[in-house]
Amino acid sequence: MVAKTFLFDVQGLRCEGCAKKITDALIGHGLAKTLNVDLPQGKVTIEGQQSTTAMSLKTEIEKLGFKVTKFETKL
Repeated sequence: MVAKTFLFDVQGLRCEGCAKKITDALIGHGLAKTLNVDLPQGKVTIEGQQSTTAMSLKTEIEKLGFKVTKFETKL
């Protein structure tokens, strides 16, 4: 199965604890295969399954208390 890459601009990322919170939630729920958080830039790059949607990832990130300001999907 081919993976998709999702790029998110996220407000509220302040520390490694924030990065771990997002990583644990998205990988733990099976929404992400790999994930990279760029704290200084406020960017999250996620590699998900072909069936994963940007909206499902956005919803999960926002449930954790962060605000997604922009996102895109790259096939």
